[in-house]
Amino acid sequence: MSIMNRIVLCIVFAAAIAACQAAPKIETASGLVSALQQRGVPFTSQEPAPIPQGDKFRFDEGITLKGESLWVDVLRISDRRVFDIAKGAGGILVVAEAVAGQPIPGKPEVYTRYPFVVIIRQQPEGSTLANTLVELLPPEPAQ
Repeated sequence: MSIMNRIVLCIVFAAAIAACQAAPKIETASGLVSALQQRGVPFTSQEPAPIPQGDKFRFDEGITLKGESLWVDVLRISDRRVFDIAKGAGGILVVAEAVAGQPIPGKPEVYTRYPFVVIIRQQPEGSTLANTLVELLPPEPAQ
């Protein structure tokens, strides 16, 4: 490989690293909602997610998104213990029902990536919302 090709390769590699580092880190539920909107998730309204009763489950920030054939709750749970409980299979339905304030028919699709729990109750046919979440939120580091 010529020296010129090596220089070009190094420049391209450095630019790729800089672009990855320049990507904004999503730290809030409202930040995640903004990122979803920029990615074209078709919601027409957003409102604060209902706060569940009792002390068993709590979240720092919650936003409910609604649109035609879309109903999604975006929660940020900074307490790692509560997040881990919500992340568990049995806890997920409890979380979803607590947010809804009523039992949820069917089984909602849930995406978790600390500190976010995203409950997809309804989405348009062929939606790739889960794929969008994977792209927006990096994998959790190994503990």
